[in-house]
Amino acid sequence: MLNYLTFNNIPVTIVAAKYDKIKKSERLKKLTDIAQTLKIGVENIYLISSETAYGKETIIERIY
Repeated sequence: MLNYLTFNNIPVTIVAAKYDKIKKSERLKKLTDIAQTLKIGVENIYLISSETAYGKETIIERIY
């Protein structure tokens, strides 16, 4: 799906949940790993947590 979207120049935003479950020392590495695996920039990945509401406002702004 990601290949299809990027091939057709459709903007892509990745939302990665469970932010609160990752140790603080590992967060940047996990974000970088996701970006490298998907071959996208880290600025297109939004980390969120439904438990703590981390990132909620940011992703809502991105949607609008």
